[in-house]
Amino acid sequence: MLNRNIVDFDIFVGTCTGSFLTTYFANGITTDQLANSFGGKQSSVDPIMISEFYSLNLKDILTAPTHMAEHLATMAIKGSFDFIKTSNILRKEFRKRFLAMAIRPACENIQAFVRYCLCQGKKRIRPC
Repeated sequence: MLNRNIVDFDIFVGTCTGSFLTTYFANGITTDQLANSFGGKQSSVDPIMISEFYSLNLKDILTAPTHMAEHLATMAIKGSFDFIKTSNILRKEFRKRFLAMAIRPACENIQAFVRYCLCQGKKRIRPC
């Protein structure tokens, strides 16, 4: 770029906001004129407002909470179903060991109950 003017180029390329700016450069607008336009100063280019580059997507901002609530509800339902499906509560042996622990909360009964829950409910966690 040394000893070159911005309007000396044949091709101007840009992406996103850069493509917007390169259209000015390709049409002979200098960087000083563009900077004055962004600053709201008098220029040969109409003032460029920030809203021309960025705008709030109010629809997504307003609908995001409902989508999140829907997603959380779906996860809660699926999680509950998975818990019931893999839970020991529905097994006869679980109820038997739980009652033994509840009726006589001795160390052996508590250990047997915990061992059963860890070994039977989730074999992939810890082999017994």
